[in-house]
Amino acid sequence: MQLDLTADQQQIREAVRDLCSREFAPHATAWDRDGKWCLHNAALHGSSHYDLPVVLRWFTANIGVHHVHHLCSRIPYYRLPRVLRDHPELRDVGRLTLLESFRCVRLVLWDEVQRRLVSFREV
Repeated sequence: MQLDLTADQQQIREAVRDLCSREFAPHATAWDRDGKWCLHNAALHGSSHYDLPVVLRWFTANIGVHHVHHLCSRIPYYRLPRVLRDHPELRDVGRLTLLESFRCVRLVLWDEVQRRLVSFREV
């Protein structure tokens, strides 16, 4: 099956252009209800860019580039790093390093008032 990467790249360009025209809080998470839900916002801000070391990227088939996968799931795993290279504005969207991820393990509940993940202790 041959993928039309040109169409996928155009879809990403349009989504990035749409998102760049809006203002988002850094490290914002998307978890909106029906009326406020937006496909591109949910794709990029509802998942993370798990910025892993190169070896782990290879072992996990670039699973860390999850926000781009949600934006356009037709892009094969081996092309995801190229998307980040071609669209540098996507690199920092929802970026989470390996070290930062260890600190997030305790965040298990969604607080709708604060619009962020919280721990059981915070509740």
